[in-house]
Amino acid sequence: LFLLTPTPPAEALGADSGSSTGGRGPQPGAAAWKWALEAEVSRISAFISRGLLGLQGKFDGIRKLDAEGNARPAGKKAEGGYNLELRQLEILGRLAEDVARLRGFSELNHVALFKILKKYDKVLHAPDGLSVLYPRLIERSRLGEPTIFERLSSDIHAAFLQSKPCRGLN
Repeated sequence: LFLLTPTPPAEALGADSGSSTGGRGPQPGAAAWKWALEAEVSRISAFISRGLLGLQGKFDGIRKLDAEGNARPAGKKAEGGYNLELRQLEILGRLAEDVARLRGFSELNHVALFKILKKYDKVLHAPDGLSVLYPRLIERSRLGEPTIFERLSSDIHAAFLQSKPCRGLN
């Protein structure tokens, strides 16, 4: 896969075929620039994916703790039972904040990529930035996919409302 190669392909290192004619036509180094942009988008996408996996793992751990707490016999409470429930709510709140922060990071990079490619098209009079490269990068990186954040946020919200101190607070 082109995005995962550690060094640019040979054709990206040299100048593109053709000459620079007043900002029109193929530009020297354009292939290397596109490769570097794709590599950066791939790096950002990997960071977001790792962040989401980490947050999902933390959320699954909280749900597991909650399930273990609810499985105890009625007479046997965990040490600091109410404190444990409050700690779980605090952790759920932090997770919700982290999801919002990661989502903001993703949206910021999505907008930045759009602006970079728009400027690329404008300055170089190149028609392929927004029309060809942008959709391909967005599809590969999932930067424009808010559903992955919405799903985790709604799961956290549902767990928050199902917790004992918050039952019935819809």
